[in-house]
Amino acid sequence: MSNDLTFLNTYTEVVQENVSAIIKQNFVFQTQLKMAENKLALLDDAVRNADNLSVQNKELQTKINELISLTSSYKTVADDKSRLQSSLNETSQVKNQMQAQLNDMQQELTRLRLKADEFDSMKKENTALKKKLGLDTEKTPVKKTEKTVVLKETTAGTF
Repeated sequence: MSNDLTFLNTYTEVVQENVSAIIKQNFVFQTQLKMAENKLALLDDAVRNADNLSVQNKELQTKINELISLTSSYKTVADDKSRLQSSLNETSQVKNQMQAQLNDMQQELTRLRLKADEFDSMKKENTALKKKLGLDTEKTPVKKTEKTVVLKETTAGTF
């Protein structure tokens, strides 16, 4: 019996050590499992954040492309505005030059009409003097010619 008792004591001791080791191993395993679950939750959050960032990146890239397109459109509009302004300035200069020429021509026409009127007046006085002096005057028809000014409309600048 002493042998049996020693065996039982040793057996009980071994069982207690094994149970103690199994419990310790179980605690370590549960701790590792809990840490792995926490890491998995963090990774899931990181994946969701990455997906959100990817969607935001695509949206921002679309907005950037729209802004680039809009910027080039504004550049084209600015170039067109500049070209049209230059053309308008050139046209305005040509118009002013033509207006000045027209004014000069109208003044010349007025001067020539006054001279023609003076000539007609002198002719009438000459005819009246000839009649007074008794000189024979033949009536020759006087043709009055009018000078016609034709203005050509021109366009300046290129659109």
